[in-house]
Amino acid sequence: MVHIVETLQAGQTVFGLAHGIFGEEYDRLGDTYDRTHITVAVVDTNILINDVKYSLLVKPLTSLMEAARIGALKLFASTTVRDEVWEKLGDEAIARKLKVDPVEARERWMQHYLPWITFLDPTGLPSMMSRLGKSSSFFAPMLFSVTIPSTLGISM
Repeated sequence: MVHIVETLQAGQTVFGLAHGIFGEEYDRLGDTYDRTHITVAVVDTNILINDVKYSLLVKPLTSLMEAARIGALKLFASTTVRDEVWEKLGDEAIARKLKVDPVEARERWMQHYLPWITFLDPTGLPSMMSRLGKSSSFFAPMLFSVTIPSTLGISM
């Protein structure tokens, strides 16, 4: 039996599919419960490379990407992370260390990760290092939840 998330088009979520099928009924269901819970994660290069590795060696649809495809988790990363993952997955030495085929790893990245991650370009943002201090560990991957009233009309 095929899992519904495996049938989605690139970037499509189960929540988005349900909204497309049921339209106003889906909106009314959200209004009944008064709010929609969205979990947001900011991921880094290591998290993504390890997840791609796991998807190639153990389980093709990881928990991280299953949650993203369902729409219960919204993934964000910088464009720098996007470029680093691509570069590292194609590096023969790194791929050998990870025990993955670099061509297969890049293909998995392109087809099963990129469409469900929102990449933001941080180059225009002011540096926070001067405010936080150089030894700050603030720049770790973050996971947080946001509860949004359904009246805002935000679709997942």
